[in-house]
Amino acid sequence: MKKKFICLMALLIISCMMFTSCITSMFGEAGITQKPEVTQRPLPGDITTSEDTSSSDEPVFGSKPSYAGVKLSDHIKVDYKGLTIETDSLPPELTDKVLTANLAALFDYYKSNGTIDCSYTLVTEGVVEEWDYVEISFVGKLNGEVFEGGSSTANVGMIVNDHDSGYIPGFASGIIGAKIGETVNVPVTFPTDYNEALAGKEAVFEITVYGKRVFDIKPEHIEKLTGGDYKNLDDFMVYYKEYLSDLDESALLDRVSDKIAETLLEKATVYSYPNEQYLYYYQSNVSYMTLQAEKLGMTYEAYMTATGENEATLRATAEKSVLEDMVIYYILEAEGKSYTDDEYNKALDYYIEYYNSYGYNYDRKSIEAMFEYYYYPGYLRYQLNRERVIQIVFDLANIVEAK
Repeated sequence: MKKKFICLMALLIISCMMFTSCITSMFGEAGITQKPEVTQRPLPGDITTSEDTSSSDEPVFGSKPSYAGVKLSDHIKVDYKGLTIETDSLPPELTDKVLTANLAALFDYYKSNGTIDCSYTLVTEGVVEEWDYVEISFVGKLNGEVFEGGSSTANVGMIVNDHDSGYIPGFASGIIGAKIGETVNVPVTFPTDYNEALAGKEAVFEITVYGKRVFDIKPEHIEKLTGGDYKNLDDFMVYYKEYLSDLDESALLDRVSDKIAETLLEKATVYSYPNEQYLYYYQSNVSYMTLQAEKLGMTYEAYMTATGENEATLRATAEKSVLEDMVIYYILEAEGKSYTDDEYNKALDYYIEYYNSYGYNYDRKSIEAMFEYYYYPGYLRYQLNRERVIQIVFDLANIVEAK
């Protein structure tokens, strides 16, 4: 069942503890670790505006006009319910074995940093099965040569599943079926978005499996871990399963958010563009090109030619920007879920807490002013509403694994 998340979830990143095993702020470690950012999404279309703009094309800057009072159903229709969205992989079912593996990784982390003195037994017989928590060491080689950063400096614990191991795909699953105590050669290919030195390259890891770590978790360990909120393992596991489910849903939402945005735009039928909003984007584009030309000592026409822009591309860009706006406000209006002032102020407080934790001294007014300086008045509220739309569509969508 899909969980409801705070709409800032895409902007607030939970600190990772043990590989991909994460814990909540109740353990004293989680927090915002990344500057809030939202990138512009690609927009489709070569849909021409039905409005006449020939008399209002003087370059100007100004506040982005509101869509309040615009009857969006006169301009657009969006089929946003029950979309089928593909993703490379879905989160695993949280079976008892999956939960036990994640719990072992959690306690291994706290044991390693000296927070909790929780012992474990190393099972040194049998074969490696998926979702075991194993102790390994490894040496990575490219073209037969050991490469920097590709070897463990000490025996480490790892969940035997590519989803939760913390290693690149194929590393953890490559030891399934190996006998405890043996060393196996596991071929892998680094993802194309890995660091430049290794991206897309094939490597072989020599992985030695020493045993399966089985932790002896006592009530006092649970109490210390949770600050007394939970006093036994059974009660904690009820919470922990829900937490991991929320975490998996959040990660899935993050992975498919771009695809959702693109699909929404594909599902939009545009009748026309509201003139005031279209002119804002068009004239802002012209103003920007004019200023860039002046900075370089070029004429507007010469700069346009040099950048490959022309009147048609500026108008198309403006139409695309309005289209994205209309999709967002259309869905918010249909669902009745635009940010209230109270919700918006609470969201501002998250940003304030983040920045002030790094030594700034923002309040609501100054944090808005910062975003307005770098973007435009109302930017933050717009982006929060956009995140809410992605969440709404995600909750209504059918997320499937690509075949």
